[in-house]
Amino acid sequence: MATNSLDGLQAQIIARAEEDEGFRTRLLVDPKAAILGEFGFSIPESVNLEVHEDGTNIAHLVLPAAHLTENELALIAAGQGDEHEEDPYAGYPDR
Repeated sequence: MATNSLDGLQAQIIARAEEDEGFRTRLLVDPKAAILGEFGFSIPESVNLEVHEDGTNIAHLVLPAAHLTENELALIAAGQGDEHEEDPYAGYPDR
């Protein structure tokens, strides 16, 4: 299941979680291990991955990191983004 973009991988993960309750549970408990086991895709240690589940009274709004380009995001998704910046939030206030 190769994908050429972060959006494509995200769509595959969501589709799998919708059809496989076991994967959904694993994804909520340990997302990096679930993604590695299901897709063979390793997420770097330096990337914090959180999976949240929307509900009847809960919705999540995710804002993209404004300072990362699509190419930088693709590098991170490929496990090659660590060398570009020690702290991805370094330029942000209150971090």
